[in-house]
Amino acid sequence: MSWVAEHLSTKGRFIFDTPNRDIKILQSPDSSIDSDHKIEFTPNQLKSIIEAADLQIKQSWGLLPMKESYSNSSFNPLETYNNPLVCEDPRYSYLFAFSCKLKTKETDFREYAF
Repeated sequence: MSWVAEHLSTKGRFIFDTPNRDIKILQSPDSSIDSDHKIEFTPNQLKSIIEAADLQIKQSWGLLPMKESYSNSSFNPLETYNNPLVCEDPRYSYLFAFSCKLKTKETDFREYAF
């Protein structure tokens, strides 16, 4: 993430999605669902990494919400048929997405007081 922060323009956005470890582990506890994903994260884990890299999350989405599977700790793929594809809460979705930008440094105008 630090590389992204170093290369992102001040008006730019970094938008990405990734599997949600909390849901994915219910489906496949011992393996990755995609060989490109060496490490899987929960939304809160990735949020901490993003913030440590001087980025801030401007918007987040859940993709394929699975609130029932999350609550019951039991993966039910049929649940996706009864829900919208996108929701506002990434915590209980199979995938989640973040839109990030550089943290803005607030100016303390008191230091410019006359």
